[in-house]
Amino acid sequence: GDWSPERELLLTKLSENGFDIKILGPWGKKIAPHSGLRSKIIDRFFDAKEMATFFNQSIVTLNLHTWNGKFQHGVNPRLFEASASGTIQVCDFKNEIPNLFKPNKEIILFENVDDVTKITKDILSLPPEEKLQIEKSARDRSIKDHTYKHRMDKILKTTLS
Repeated sequence: GDWSPERELLLTKLSENGFDIKILGPWGKKIAPHSGLRSKIIDRFFDAKEMATFFNQSIVTLNLHTWNGKFQHGVNPRLFEASASGTIQVCDFKNEIPNLFKPNKEIILFENVDDVTKITKDILSLPPEEKLQIEKSARDRSIKDHTYKHRMDKILKTTLS
């Protein structure tokens, strides 16, 4: 996603704690030339299929909304795309999310960015079958309830009623 100071601090902390991270998005012009994150950036355009591949290859996908700390509502498309791609998603809490996904069963939520390092370590220490269950549950929920077709049907029903 896009660069923000909060995202940079969080990803720096994760990197300094030994996590193998990759940053997908236009960060190259935003961070200092000597930043330790520079080598982690995939700073180019990629299509939806490639994005899904990145998500699918990840053990954990971090989704920090750019409006974190400003608003407790609103979700980005990554919430659904990452979940549908078969990755464990760690996401900042937004009011709508518990109605969309089951916390700790289909998505892992945090309210304080300082908790992300511990949460990620906890996920990585789970037995493989537990990680697989979270990934499968999130993917199943996304396909069952949260495709673009589902969203458009709901919008049209609401608009036309």
